[in-house]
Amino acid sequence: VDSHIQDLLAKPITDTVQDWTLNDYVLTEDGYLIFEAKRYLVTDDKFDRPIVDDSPTFVEDHKLIGAWGSSTDVTYHGDNRVRTSIQLFPSEDGEVAPGLDYDGFIEQMEARMSGHIDLKLTQFNIPVMETYYHYEEFSFQDMVNSGLFTDHTDEAYIIGYEFIIQPESRNYMHHILMYGHYGDDNDPNELAPIFVWTPGDEYLYFPVGTGVKFGGADSFHSFTMNYHIDNKDLDTGKIDFGSGIRLYLSDQPLSIEIGMMQIGDPFVGLRNTKVGKGINEHVFECPSSCTQKRLSSNKITVIKESLHMHAVGKRIVNEVIRGGETVHQSYIDYWDFDQSGTPAMQQETHQVFRGDVFRTTCYFEGDDSIKFGVGSTDEMCMAFILYYPKSTLANCGVNYSDSQCQTDYKGKTKLDDISQIGRSFAPAKGATCSEEFTEVALGSFITLKYLSTDTRITVEMRTTRQAWLGFGINPSGTMLDSDAIIGSPSIGVSKYRLEGVKGPSGVTEMDSERQTLNGTSFTQDENGSVMIFTKLLDDGED
Repeated sequence: VDSHIQDLLAKPITDTVQDWTLNDYVLTEDGYLIFEAKRYLVTDDKFDRPIVDDSPTFVEDHKLIGAWGSSTDVTYHGDNRVRTSIQLFPSEDGEVAPGLDYDGFIEQMEARMSGHIDLKLTQFNIPVMETYYHYEEFSFQDMVNSGLFTDHTDEAYIIGYEFIIQPESRNYMHHILMYGHYGDDNDPNELAPIFVWTPGDEYLYFPVGTGVKFGGADSFHSFTMNYHIDNKDLDTGKIDFGSGIRLYLSDQPLSIEIGMMQIGDPFVGLRNTKVGKGINEHVFECPSSCTQKRLSSNKITVIKESLHMHAVGKRIVNEVIRGGETVHQSYIDYWDFDQSGTPAMQQETHQVFRGDVFRTTCYFEGDDSIKFGVGSTDEMCMAFILYYPKSTLANCGVNYSDSQCQTDYKGKTKLDDISQIGRSFAPAKGATCSEEFTEVALGSFITLKYLSTDTRITVEMRTTRQAWLGFGINPSGTMLDSDAIIGSPSIGVSKYRLEGVKGPSGVTEMDSERQTLNGTSFTQDENGSVMIFTKLLDDGED
C-alpha cells in the first residue's frame, strides 16, 4: 500500500493515489517476506518523494528505512527497524559515490593512498551525564610523532576519510566534529571545521585530484576532535577504546582543494536565549560582506550540505540569496533529532558567488523552558558546507570575532499554527490528508469514482456482483476501436486494444512497453468486485 508518514509516530496514512504497483512477492520458509514493486521516479503526488539520479559522485545516496512486525495489522514497529544508504543508479564512469558499499570505498582508498593515520580516543570513560562535550586535542607535535609531518613545510593530502565508532560507544555518540587549527597548539580562536559525523555518514570519498590539504604555509597544523556524547540513561562503567577518524593520505598534490564552512549560529551565540513557547521561527543571515571578503575566487561550488538542530526542531531551511532572490534552497521538512543529528542533503552541486548571502531558518515547537545552548536538551540552528576551491571562508556566526562574518540574527517570529512553517511535502498536521473523488453511477449496480490531476487519472470501478470489469475510452462512444483497461481476479488489471470485431478475438492485450498503469488492484469478495488503477492522461499512443 502506497502510504506516507508526517511528524507523528502513528500508523502510516494511505495515499489517495496509489503510485506503487506490486509485481510479485514470496514468503520464504524461514520467515522472510520478499517483494518486488515499481513506481515512476517522479510523480505529481504531493505525498511522494522523487527518486533522483544519485550516480554523480557528490550527490548523496538514497537513505532507505525498513520496519516490520508480526501482527496482521500495522502497528508501531518498536526496535524492529533498519536504515541504510544505497546508490540506486550506477555510475557510468565507475566512480565510487558517497555512501556506496564499504568494500568499494576501501578498494578506492587502497589503490590511491600512500598511508593513513587515526585520530581517536584512548580508553575514554563515558561520563555519567545526560549530555557531555569532549574535546580531544592533537597538537602539531602529536602530528609529527604520528608521521603526518616532519616540519611546518610538509603538506599532507586527504583523499578520503572514515569515522571509526566503537561498538560499545555507538549508543552514546551523537555526532563528532573535526576541527583544524592553523597554529601548533589548538588555539580555539582560530579553528575551522573540516569533517562531521552523524549516524549514517560513516565515510566519504574524494574524486581523483580533489581532497583536503593539511600543513604547509596556509593550512592546518593541529587538530581537535569534538565528541557530542549522550548518556540519557546515565549508564556507568562505559569505556570507549578508540572512536575517532581515519584519514587516508596521498602523496600526490591536489588539483582542487576542498574546504568546509559553518553558518547560522555555529558557536551558539544565542546561548541562554529562549526558543519561545509554541511554534517559533528563528532566522539567521550570513551577510554578503562575508563571501565578499573571504572568497579568494569569484565563486565556489558546494558539494555537500548538512543541517543541524536539536530535539524540538520541526523544520530547517538553508538558502543562498543573490540580489535579494533565493537561488538555492535546501530543507528538511520533518526534523527528527533522534534519527540523524546532522543529515546531508540529497542534491546536485550548486555555486555560491562573491557577495551572496546565506540565510538559515529554523522552526521549533516547545515550551518556555527551552533555550539555545550546547546540550541535547537545548537547541541549535546551523549548517555545515563542503565546497571547492578552498578559501578562508570557514565560519559565519552570531558574535563571531570577524565583524565581516558576523551572522545577522533577525529575531524570532511566533507562529499561530504548524501550517505556517512552509512544509512542501504533505499538508501540515491537522490538515486534510486526501482529495475528494468524484463519484458517478454507471447503472444500478456499477459505480465509478475518479480523481484527476494535470497529468493522470485514478479510477475506482465497483460492482455489487462477482464479475470482471472493463473501462474504455473512445470519442465516438462505442466499444469497438477503443483502448480499454480490463481486470479480473485471474488476470489482474492490464491495458487492452479493442479492435473492430466483437468477441474475444477482437480483444488484444497491449505490449509490455505500453503497460504503464500504476497502483493497479482487483479485489473480489461476497460484496462484489473492485478494480483500481492510475493512468497517465498523455500516454503515448493511447
